[in-house]
Amino acid sequence: MSKIKGKKKSFASPDFPLKKEAKNSKGTNDVKTKKNNNISCNDSHGQLSKHGSAVGGDNIIDKINELNLILIQNKDEIYHLRQEKETFNSQISNFVNKCKELQCLCTEKENEIIQLKEDEKKLVQQLNEHKREKVKLHEDIKHLLNTDKDKNVHIYNMGEQITKLKNDLIEKCNEIVSLNDRIKHLDEKIIILQNENVKSKIDVSNNAKRQDMINEHINEKESKIISLEVKVKKLNKVIKEKTDENENCKKKISQQNNKITQLSEKIQHLEIGKQADMEKIKKFADNIKILKKKNNKREERNRESKMVEERKDNEDVLFNSQFYNLNRKKDNKGKHKGCTPTNNGKNSLKQRALAGSGISSSDSDDSDESDGSGSNSSGDRKIITFSSKYSAKRNEQKDVISKMNTKQSSGKQK
Repeated sequence: MSKIKGKKKSFASPDFPLKKEAKNSKGTNDVKTKKNNNISCNDSHGQLSKHGSAVGGDNIIDKINELNLILIQNKDEIYHLRQEKETFNSQISNFVNKCKELQCLCTEKENEIIQLKEDEKKLVQQLNEHKREKVKLHEDIKHLLNTDKDKNVHIYNMGEQITKLKNDLIEKCNEIVSLNDRIKHLDEKIIILQNENVKSKIDVSNNAKRQDMINEHINEKESKIISLEVKVKKLNKVIKEKTDENENCKKKISQQNNKITQLSEKIQHLEIGKQADMEKIKKFADNIKILKKKNNKREERNRESKMVEERKDNEDVLFNSQFYNLNRKKDNKGKHKGCTPTNNGKNSLKQRALAGSGISSSDSDDSDESDGSGSNSSGDRKIITFSSKYSAKRNEQKDVISKMNTKQSSGKQK
């Protein structure tokens, strides 16, 4: 370094008194050696002017030889610096190409994100349609609960609607699976981009280290590598621009990550809604089963009530026929001796009454003959026992009907 500084000082001297001597002594050297000889001659002239004319020509020749050796030693370093410059330029061009590839990947990711947004809008529209269908189903179920007519038809329609909803849910599940697969692919691509960014950062750091080494060499050889310093400054500007572009790419990637998290949250909400829909469908199926059971119970109760009414009618007919026969027997006992033609008319009336009650005329005649021999007190006893049995049966039937009515009213309230 001290020798090089001595050279720098020699550049500033304007006097050239010993050019001819330098040419005669070293005529076979290059142009650079001639310049260095001139510089050394100028230095020697300055020394002679200060100290006088005591120094001889031998000292001047020794100094010129030393300077030539220094130049020969520094040629290798200059050649190495030029090679490093070329390698650094090639690395910068490769880095620029990588940055362009990263920009292309970022544009592709933005297009994929736009497509995902459109898919989200479609999914939101489909969810709104499903909500409307759910509201319609609630209204249909309320209508079915309020009305008791045509329940089998409504149940069949509800079954078809439930199957349709199940099919729709299966389709939505498949769509959700496909969206999850897309998200996985996007995550893998994002990981690849992150790895590439890490590699580019490492390359940038290595380039920065190499640039520091080059700057050290440039500081050591300031007088010889001024042009290289200018080029390095330009390259630094390019590197700063590329680092800014990398930061922008990082920001875009962070935005994409945020959007992906939002998509995953929306998918979780969709899965929660799907579970709620399945629970509602199960509740609808349970309600339909309960309605079927209630209809069967009502049909059984109606049958029982019809049977009870038929029994009432039959018992009323029997009671009226028997009561009528007993009254006729009493009348026949009082009018048997002098009223033969009237007995024939009464017998015809008996036959009509017995035909309605299911009792034959022969049985009635036998009963008339047997009762004719009996007393009036026995007929009265039979009437009393029959009426007491009939009233007891009627009371039992009333109790059964009242219990059935209370059960029906409690079922409707439920």
